[in-house]
Amino acid sequence: KGDYGKLTTVLDKEILFRCLLEEAKECSVDVFPGINVEKVTTASEGVTVEGSGQSFESSYLIAADGLNSRIAQMMGLNEDRTYYCQLRAIVHDMSGVELPEPDACTVTFGFMKEGPAELLIFPRPNEGEYSFTVITLHPLVNLEAAVNYFTKEAFCAPWFKNAKILRTLSANLSCYSPIVEPYKDRVLVIGDVGATQELEITGAMISGWKAGHAISLALQEEKLGLEVTAISQYVNWWKEDYVNYYSSDAYMKVWSLPFVLSEPEVMDYLFSLIKEPMPPCFNPYTSGKHLGRAIRKVMPTIEQEKPELLQKLKKMGAPFTEIIADVTKLSKPIN
Repeated sequence: KGDYGKLTTVLDKEILFRCLLEEAKECSVDVFPGINVEKVTTASEGVTVEGSGQSFESSYLIAADGLNSRIAQMMGLNEDRTYYCQLRAIVHDMSGVELPEPDACTVTFGFMKEGPAELLIFPRPNEGEYSFTVITLHPLVNLEAAVNYFTKEAFCAPWFKNAKILRTLSANLSCYSPIVEPYKDRVLVIGDVGATQELEITGAMISGWKAGHAISLALQEEKLGLEVTAISQYVNWWKEDYVNYYSSDAYMKVWSLPFVLSEPEVMDYLFSLIKEPMPPCFNPYTSGKHLGRAIRKVMPTIEQEKPELLQKLKKMGAPFTEIIADVTKLSKPIN
């Protein structure tokens, strides 16, 4: 309730990007939209980027081309990473949604014949609009069929009887362990390029500012004939504040529960035991810990009532690569 119950502040990403772009242009930054990077060539004193029939030369390159980064792939930065799976999503911006708790973030699971899907609903910045997102890690799940299930068949279907789709987006993400060394041959990695699944807007902006500052300082150090230390400072920051701060295995386990408890009635039973509200959290790096604590509190009841379920839950202690092994075999990273 009140300020304690606030999960997050919802930003309009398009407005944010538009404002950032306008600020960049005001600082005399040249913007070249619609360039698909096709080749990156590095040398001792600079980098050449080629794409869409154009060529660009610079002293340094910041790889900021997202989770399925072509630059990271071309530079061989994915070679030492563990590939987990693809995360696919379809997003509908909706109006007319009638939620039991309209200001809450709602999460539920659906079990399709091919594998599990997850529904997330949360308010958009515009009054009366919601983001309806269906996500799956299983490459055989039909997302449109999953949308139909949640809106027409599941317990939550009545929430959408008057819903209107305003816009549709989609995503397909290759999920890896993080890039540990975010610098190679004058190419600096930031944001989702080196992340497990995503750093979200905040993490992307922080790492982008840090990288820009590092390169600006490195150019000054080179110009003055000083030892270049700015790049190593960025690398150390990336390792200390991101790579060593979390476990990519634990982070990805946020998605693993429906692969361990694959029957709807079993999932319903588990969550029916959790009576106390968990701390408000919309942070995927910490939300799994809260759920884990809540489940541990009800384990004595599970052991008494459904000991076979306790054995299933113990599988959550296995590495994520083991839990998701069959899905990984069916999946390939986007190159």
